[in-house]
Amino acid sequence: MELRLKTIGYSKEKRYKLRNKEDVLQKELQELDSKICNGDYFDQDILEKFETAKEELKRLHEIRGKEAMFRSKMKWIEQGEKPTKYFYNLEKTNYEKKLVRKVKQENKEIISNPAQVNKEIEIFYRKMYTAKINDNMDNYAYEQKFNEFIENFEHSST
Repeated sequence: MELRLKTIGYSKEKRYKLRNKEDVLQKELQELDSKICNGDYFDQDILEKFETAKEELKRLHEIRGKEAMFRSKMKWIEQGEKPTKYFYNLEKTNYEKKLVRKVKQENKEIISNPAQVNKEIEIFYRKMYTAKINDNMDNYAYEQKFNEFIENFEHSST
């Protein structure tokens, strides 16, 4: 769980930086474009900055498209194919398939509130993975069963 939290945090930070970089590039392109269009003189340096910023923005858009293709889990993406609305919709559909929207409780009541659904799922798995103790056995009997269970295990420290 800790690894998942760290990777999610890393991804969010990476996405935030990418979005900020894209915003900065778009503002820079607008400023350079206005300088080029409204300038009384021709400056090659401004034109080169404009082209560099345009190429960088194009690269960022390609990265976002590749990320969408990867998240959509398409197997047949052809080399050089541009990301389209299809991939973004496929990614959205795949995400929605993972969500549990409704749960039937033990009392046959169906709930659809996402917070309650998550709580019911947690309760279900907590019950499932909790050890059940037989009241007819004492601690010595449990210890004997455990010892029988582990006696044939071999541990290799390599």
